[in-house]
Amino acid sequence: MSNADNEDFGRIALRLGFCTRAQVEGCLKIQSSTDERLSLGQSLLREGFLSEAQFSKVLEAQRADARKRSAAPPFGGGPFIKVTHGRKNSIG
Repeated sequence: MSNADNEDFGRIALRLGFCTRAQVEGCLKIQSSTDERLSLGQSLLREGFLSEAQFSKVLEAQRADARKRSAAPPFGGGPFIKVTHGRKNSIG
């Protein structure tokens, strides 16, 4: 899992009230001091800070957030200007 994925997972777990900032930071510290390749969620689960059900709910919320981000039009969805051969054509 990438750092961005870990950050998202931690942010969502905190937002849902499933764990504390100290627990997230503790697991991140453990991750940085070992060679294990566990995600933040797996670390929180292993340490007993999340239940299996909470882990699943955070993953579901993380996927939903990712879908929202990928479905959102770039640059806020406003009208775009397409430049073709030095001429501007308004589209959208």
